[in-house]
Amino acid sequence: MDWVYELLRKYLLQTIDKTDLFQSNEIFLISSLFYIQAKNQLLATFLFLAATHCSILQSGVASSNQACRPINATIAAEKDGCPVCMAITTSICSGYCNTKDILWKPLFTSFRQKVCTYKEIQYETALLQGCPPDVDPSFIYPVALSCHCDLCNMDSSDCTVQGIGPDSCSNQNLLA
Repeated sequence: MDWVYELLRKYLLQTIDKTDLFQSNEIFLISSLFYIQAKNQLLATFLFLAATHCSILQSGVASSNQACRPINATIAAEKDGCPVCMAITTSICSGYCNTKDILWKPLFTSFRQKVCTYKEIQYETALLQGCPPDVDPSFIYPVALSCHCDLCNMDSSDCTVQGIGPDSCSNQNLLA
């Protein structure tokens, strides 16, 4: 494999314009990667993945418009004994969280992925319409004030793989 590298290096050195330092450095880098790839496939793959990761972070793929933050959403407000389901607008946590996980896990390791979840919340109350006199019409719901990436808390979040959605009513009588 050394002869392939040597042949490529000689060809590249002959075609480099010595007055253009950037171009020569760029071609040297490319030829170096060919050499590394020929010598050690695993090292070349690692360097490629590291360079790709850095370029993704610098390009803004994980930019602030996708970051974990409060967003407006419509949720379904319903209660046992009340005949209607009301749509309420509130703020929920949504967005991207950086996740790092090893590829090869020991056999009995728990899954610890961070999700976008509530950091600070306040509770508000809506009065459901059409409830019978013996049923309290108060519906208490959370409003996200701030969010962060953390392990999923089952007390305040839907931690399932795919929930039914915050605007889903079990009662078909919807009151807007």
